[in-house]
Amino acid sequence: MTVSPDLVILGGGIAGLVLARLQAAAGRRVRVIGRPRAPALEGLSPRVLEGLRRAGCAQAVAACTTAVPRVGQWNGRLSALNQEYIVERPVLDEALRADARAAGAEVVDARAPALDALPGGALVIEARGRQAPRPEAPRWTGPRTVALARIYDGGAGGSAESGVLAHADGWAWFAALPDGRRAVQVFLDAAEAPSRPEMEAAHARTIATVPDLAVWLGDAPPLGPVTAREATPLFIGTGGDGTGGEDDGAPLRLGDAAYAIDPLSGHGMYEAIGAALIAHPVVNTLLDRPDDAALARRFLDERARDAFHRHALVGRAFYAQEERWADRPFWRDRATWDEATLPAPPPPPPRPRVETRPVIMDGFVTERAVVATPQHPRGVYSIEDVPVAALLERLPGATGPEALAAALDRSPAQVVRALDWLGRQGLVSETA
Repeated sequence: MTVSPDLVILGGGIAGLVLARLQAAAGRRVRVIGRPRAPALEGLSPRVLEGLRRAGCAQAVAACTTAVPRVGQWNGRLSALNQEYIVERPVLDEALRADARAAGAEVVDARAPALDALPGGALVIEARGRQAPRPEAPRWTGPRTVALARIYDGGAGGSAESGVLAHADGWAWFAALPDGRRAVQVFLDAAEAPSRPEMEAAHARTIATVPDLAVWLGDAPPLGPVTAREATPLFIGTGGDGTGGEDDGAPLRLGDAAYAIDPLSGHGMYEAIGAALIAHPVVNTLLDRPDDAALARRFLDERARDAFHRHALVGRAFYAQEERWADRPFWRDRATWDEATLPAPPPPPPRPRVETRPVIMDGFVTERAVVATPQHPRGVYSIEDVPVAALLERLPGATGPEALAAALDRSPAQVVRALDWLGRQGLVSETA
């Protein structure tokens, strides 16, 4: 890229590369600076592929070809869950980089420089995941968790599959590939995490203490060393909440750099893709409509709080479902933390009402009248493309759906469905 970029993204992970593709495809000058993640096998849910399709990442979708059935062994019960796609992380990263480049982004394979060394005038996105510089005290941190992973040679034969399995001091994700490789990743309390020279022995010891996992792996020899990564849920924030505070000029934090969810509470890759899809109109607003910059930053931070809050509660519930070892430190600490300590999203209204809230319109963040409900605290702008707050405003004196449809330039059928939704919220009588 011979001219200064409009947007500099620090980090070569999924969130940064998806945002780079979206922004470059929209005509923005984008530079990504970062390195791919270390080699690993990852399990992707079908909704991850759907998110990649929505983001236009065709080469990344094409790289995800190995679908296997997924099972779960939890609280003494075996259940078939769904399926997931097993992919080698370097292959997925390279496909994402190719998607970004194909859209016109410049992707630089290098360590991210200091902020003061970046091009002046460019909006900076911090997307280096857990490696990103962070405040000394994040706004919320769950029980510290470490993940130890290793790949083995399972030999020819055997069925391809993946699953999760609980044990006394943690849980494990395992996968068998069609080519015979087998992966085992165990999640342990960080207090029990071994030193680097002891990781291989600790990984083998954990497998040996879980009979089902030991039988499944058998005497398969390892194909490489044990790798470790942090898996602690934490919330830092997006780097500016739009309230005029000192952080509002800081780089926007995206993906795991803003919040990292517990691996048990949902798929982090899907959350990263969703964060990039939401950040796209936020970036558009910051660069093209600076008068709405504070609104856009607040919108992004609220969405991050909502997502993290939801996943944190889901993860806690999953840990609580495993009752066999409820008194063991690993399970007790993750099933009993106080919900009041979480960074709270905006409180829902006690009853449905019209509010002015930030929404995405035509690729930008703007304010509109919405109907906020206890189930939809951020508000609903439209049903069947009918703006529901505007529909409510026109109800008094209206002679029927046809007149409302003409006033709103919609079809009577669309208006009837929107009125039905308002009726279910208790805002419209059955005779309206």
